[in-house]
Amino acid sequence: MKKILVTTLAMVAFATTSYAAVTYDADGVGFVGKGDVQSIYDWNNSMLQDNAASVQFQMLDTSSASWRCSGVNPAGNPVTNTLTSESASVNADVSFDARKNKNGQVTGFILNGTTNGSTTVSSVGVCPTDDPTKWITPRALVLDSIEYEGNGDPLLQVSIDGGDWRDLPATD
Repeated sequence: MKKILVTTLAMVAFATTSYAAVTYDADGVGFVGKGDVQSIYDWNNSMLQDNAASVQFQMLDTSSASWRCSGVNPAGNPVTNTLTSESASVNADVSFDARKNKNGQVTGFILNGTTNGSTTVSSVGVCPTDDPTKWITPRALVLDSIEYEGNGDPLLQVSIDGGDWRDLPATD
């Protein structure tokens, strides 16, 4: 009975330590443990070792903003418009190095940051002067009207050779 209990406890301890945390920052720097990739693809350790060279990571983030601009139209009426814009978006590959143990087995993936991607930032809070004949006074930003929306954190995804990207949520 004692031998079974010790074996069971050892199996439970091994099972709970096989999943590592996914940690990364807005620049794509961090770490993904092998267990996190294994659980997404339902791989055992041998399958991870066979497929580790095909693993890829990417980062996605989009946030938007809205703001109000006001002015006076040619009829003398005050007019307020709400404008919206994509304020930032990131779609970038994340470079990484496989972390290996002394036996050469992959134990996780060290994320080195985003590369080969696009990052766009548009002007937030700008009131365009697209047609000055429509306005007696130039449109101006309404004080405290800028509001940002977005998920707040970039999303890290994993793929095998660029197909079927799957989310890897960050853990605290």
